[in-house]
Amino acid sequence: ITINAGGVNASGIISATSYQGSGANLTGISSPTATHFYAMLSVEHGVTNNTITKVQLNNVEVDTASLWDSSNKRYTMNTANAGRYFVGAVGSMKNSANSSTNIFSTIIRKNGSNLSTGYLDCRDNDLGGYLSTACNTIVDLANNDYIELFIYPYVDSVNGLGAGGSPSGMDSHLAIFRLGD
Repeated sequence: ITINAGGVNASGIISATSYQGSGANLTGISSPTATHFYAMLSVEHGVTNNTITKVQLNNVEVDTASLWDSSNKRYTMNTANAGRYFVGAVGSMKNSANSSTNIFSTIIRKNGSNLSTGYLDCRDNDLGGYLSTACNTIVDLANNDYIELFIYPYVDSVNGLGAGGSPSGMDSHLAIFRLGD
């Protein structure tokens, strides 16, 4: 980087504690998180026992590139933003406290295929009905690739089984951000 400020030229690695203006004319500085996304579940929904179900993420907190498809509940890449991304998720389930959970999984899918899975096998441990698992990965995303969040609950008895979100104090979310090229 070369900077000319007030007749003084400086080259090499330069650090600054502040600058004036909007920063719109700064060049040569890339942001590794220029494209980022975060959505969560704020309205819980029912799921079917022993079935992989898409989490109906409904509260998009940030989507800097407008890549969220709200009707299909998935993040779809475009050509302009294609690249390497970190994808992380937490999936939560809720069921009656009088129920035991056998297996619970959080699944990130790319183009309909499993990409990353967080898995909890609770058989013989008599765990209750409120559980969360997390998973994450690094993936290259090209034009029209899409990312979705799913959960898989398997409980011994169904009593209000659903995807857990903020109303029950649980957290189901999907976070995606671009890594530096």
